Amino acid sequence: MIGKIIFTLVAFILFIYILLLKMIKKNDTAYLIILCLQALGILLNLIRTSFNIFNRKN
Repeated sequence: MIGKIIFTLVAFILFIYILLLKMIKKNDTAYLIILCLQALGILLNLIRTSFNIFNRKN
């Protein structure tokens, strides 16, 4: 489960890095809405995984 959280965090950080540094510097904002939705999906996956860890009953 920790692996899922680390993977999701790395995916979100890399996605934001590519979005902010590559796309905005080139002024290529044609797909900005789609990219924002993808970032939201990655973030929701992180939240879902986190809640599954905290709500796990042993």
